[in-house]
Amino acid sequence: MILQRLKEFWERQPNTLPRGYQSAFITKKISIRNGVARIIAQTGEQRGSGKTLREGKSYDVPWKQRTSNIMPRLIHDDPEYALGFVGDGRDPQKVRERHLAYLSLLEEAFAETQDPCLSKLLAWFHSGGAEQLLQMTSFDPNEDLLIEVDGELITDRPAIQKFWGKDRSRTPGFCLVTGDFTLVGEIMPYPAKGVPDGQTSGTMLVSVNMQAGESYGLKGNLSAPISSAAAESICNGLNYLLGHENHCLKVGKTAYLCWTREPKPGFTGWQMVEKPDEKMARTLIEMATKGAAPPPLHTADYFVLALSANASRIVVRDYLETSLERVNYYLGKWFAKLDLINTHGQSVPPKGIYALGASLYRDAKKEMPKHVPVEIMRCVLQGTPLPHDLLALAVRRNTAMQGPFYEINNKRLLSLPRLMLIKAALHDIQGGKDLRQLYKDHEDPAYHCGRLLSVLESIQRLAIPGLNATLTDRHYGAACASPGAIFGVLIKDATSGHLPKLRKNHPKAFYALNERLQEVMLGIGDRYPMTLDYQGQGIFALGYYHQRADDIAQARAHSNNKENELADETPTESEEENHD
Repeated sequence: MILQRLKEFWERQPNTLPRGYQSAFITKKISIRNGVARIIAQTGEQRGSGKTLREGKSYDVPWKQRTSNIMPRLIHDDPEYALGFVGDGRDPQKVRERHLAYLSLLEEAFAETQDPCLSKLLAWFHSGGAEQLLQMTSFDPNEDLLIEVDGELITDRPAIQKFWGKDRSRTPGFCLVTGDFTLVGEIMPYPAKGVPDGQTSGTMLVSVNMQAGESYGLKGNLSAPISSAAAESICNGLNYLLGHENHCLKVGKTAYLCWTREPKPGFTGWQMVEKPDEKMARTLIEMATKGAAPPPLHTADYFVLALSANASRIVVRDYLETSLERVNYYLGKWFAKLDLINTHGQSVPPKGIYALGASLYRDAKKEMPKHVPVEIMRCVLQGTPLPHDLLALAVRRNTAMQGPFYEINNKRLLSLPRLMLIKAALHDIQGGKDLRQLYKDHEDPAYHCGRLLSVLESIQRLAIPGLNATLTDRHYGAACASPGAIFGVLIKDATSGHLPKLRKNHPKAFYALNERLQEVMLGIGDRYPMTLDYQGQGIFALGYYHQRADDIAQARAHSNNKENELADETPTESEEENHD
């Protein structure tokens, strides 16, 4: 099914490449006029960096995926094949064999096409033109050369394109993509370039080079027989998707490809998933909440393919066939799950997939495994609940950071992406409760334990100005995992030490915070939970954030009131929240 969809996608594209052609980066062009050759350096594009930086230009040229066997390309090739150039450490005999195979291919092409430009090129070779050029010019064995005769690229001539496009497969079989009995290729014609962790030269989607992968007595790629024409369309379609930002989104070590069956006016690719527009997100939320069920899937017209690499092969991580209407519906549901109210009393702009996944790790580039963004993306596009292992990762990261924080420039800031992920994970577990902001009637004691820690922290901040480390910085892990073992001590410190100071120095703040403390403790009830599981610790984190955000919002609302003693001691949003 995946191969069929890739083939169909490529065949719908305008201005497709000639059969057997690929875009190649050419650094030098050999121009032959009146039997005399000169080198023309190509400019306009740069590839690589540092010592590998090269300047050149892209051309559509005959291409063939090489193996260890000698396999020349027509007209365009590297200096070894095209000129017989022997670089440092190269075997002269092998280079000679490659060059002779290249000349033999030119002779075969001329015998069939009788192309006059090809005749002049062969005459140049037979007169020793290549040897003379090698004496005057040095070449890099890894660069690609392209030859023109009398100012015309031979590779652009229709007769040459027709010759190169002929099917040279010799093995008959049923193509698993089209179902036709035809000639099938022994290798995929081109590798896919741009798959994270893949080889720089490209990674194969279908490759069988070990006996363990063979079946039914078929050798190599004949275990998965694909006609040459279908294989070429599949490879071209895959490379087209990988090369266009609107179709390809790279999250960590996974590449996500998306496309539609036909051009869609509302199709924006991955824009709303990785870099959500806040206004559009609100629109999608409203649309999704109006309907009780997703739109029915009449026809699959939206396709998603997740790829990563393992050595020289592509790994298909996920595949989905759906409709654009259902994707927009589930996007609205997803943004609703992420929705949090900040310290201004407004919705926090939604975060992209990478930011959400990266919030679970200290260094996401090194530590985030490939399956994490895949699991998040599946939930985004299909409306399924987030798996519990992601909630566990978020809780463990909170414990490691002593709260839902991250650290940058020696500052501890709230990690809103991680809090959003926790809220999304709890959404279905909590029966769709509105957990965007402070929920005083929540029946779970774990939620009020999180609120309690925030209130006790506020009391401590105001009682002891200029603290280097608050009780949250020191005791979050213990309070979150074992509330019953730690809160007795924390409440005793507050009631016997911090609140008396406030009663003496900040009486209005004392009455406000003491009333808030009693309200939160009523929500907990007679007994503190002795331990909390991952779900309870996630609810604890939300309770902590909701209380903290509500406190800051109230302080900000009364910041113009000089009599409000809490306003001056409450952390500001810029100090506390991560909006990146």
